[in-house]
Amino acid sequence: MSFKKDVMDKLAEISGKIDDLQKKLDAMSDAPLLKEYYADMEKKMSSMPDDVVQAVSNQLEKMEEELKALLESMSATSERIAAAEKKPAKAKEKASK
Repeated sequence: MSFKKDVMDKLAEISGKIDDLQKKLDAMSDAPLLKEYYADMEKKMSSMPDDVVQAVSNQLEKMEEELKALLESMSATSERIAAAEKKPAKAKEKASK
């Protein structure tokens, strides 16, 4: 009987915490401050000069190209490592024959 009571008490405690978190989450999602912040950010983004937007876009494209080159280099390196690891195994097989 005591175990059941302990479980029920713990369940009530957890349910209370969940309810509190839900209330906080609801309050945050309806907060006028957040709505004002996002509206302000949207205004700032839309008022950016076209040359700034273009510069940021160009920088992002450059970063994308650099990341692709890095990924290709890493892929080639891992292939060379795998090939190098196979060579000693083949040599051991030939030596054991």
